[in-house]
Amino acid sequence: VIFEVPNDSQKIEVEYETNVFTKKKIKFIFDGNKDSGFILKKSAKVSTKAYKVGQTADISNMKMTYVSCENYTSDSEFIQPAEGCHYVTLTFDCKNTSKTDQSVSFYSFDGYADGKAIEQAYLRDDGIGGTISAGRNISGTVVFQVPDDAKVVEAEYLDNIWTSKRIVFKIK
Repeated sequence: VIFEVPNDSQKIEVEYETNVFTKKKIKFIFDGNKDSGFILKKSAKVSTKAYKVGQTADISNMKMTYVSCENYTSDSEFIQPAEGCHYVTLTFDCKNTSKTDQSVSFYSFDGYADGKAIEQAYLRDDGIGGTISAGRNISGTVVFQVPDDAKVVEAEYLDNIWTSKRIVFKIK
């Protein structure tokens, strides 16, 4: 994180709100140009309940089928993955099993490579998203930029924002 501060500042503090409901905050105090030496360790731990291609997850008022997982190559010279990475496209089919409208969005997906968050790429025009009427279906994709050397790659779908319930899908 980069902040612009006056040169004559005596004390610099940054607050991070950890929970919007309790307003709990963590305070960071600038103490000169120092490096903590912290290095994020990769985790090659596989989620035991991750869904595989062809499987269907029963989630809140919906059935989400993991249709396919494929490498994706951009045909634009300006839209390319970072060096040492490639794009992966996940395709889903969702059926509304409730009696009311339901929403689904690619914004509800997060990706992880060896336990570290990876970027979602918004480069296709068939991204999953929309409101589904009772008994109706919607199909679409989610694209992630994945490091070539990643061992365990998974996508998570946030099923319930209030409980933080997530559905995990195996990518690699």
